[in-house]
Amino acid sequence: DWLLAAEPYLAGGGASRKVARRADGGVDVDWHTTAARHEAGSPNVIGVYSIASACKALTEAGFDNLVAREQELVSRVREGLAEVPEVQVLSLFGDDAPRVGVISFVVRGWNSSHFAAALSAEYGIGVRDGLFCAH
Repeated sequence: DWLLAAEPYLAGGGASRKVARRADGGVDVDWHTTAARHEAGSPNVIGVYSIASACKALTEAGFDNLVAREQELVSRVREGLAEVPEVQVLSLFGDDAPRVGVISFVVRGWNSSHFAAALSAEYGIGVRDGLFCAH
């Protein structure tokens, strides 16, 4: 099958059965003939456990509860931003439209890069400034 015949994407431990140095200084590699040839390196055990733990926590919390909490937080942020005269929230939709946890806004008198840097440095708040490429 094509997967077993393909050259491994990454070289490393677990993908090869044997590595030998030739007399001319080159290297001969005998790749595994199973799926292991495409799984070089140590498995990301911590990552697998972490994603399983996150899935468990999300399931236990309940989707409806998570959505409700997100809506509560979005409302609080939008209400807080509305109290700052220099802030203009950017939106294509009316105030009654369903919301997700992304709020686009500008602060009059501030360069967006400088404002983002100030939020990060002074308050530990991470924001994306400039282009919004996730829509």
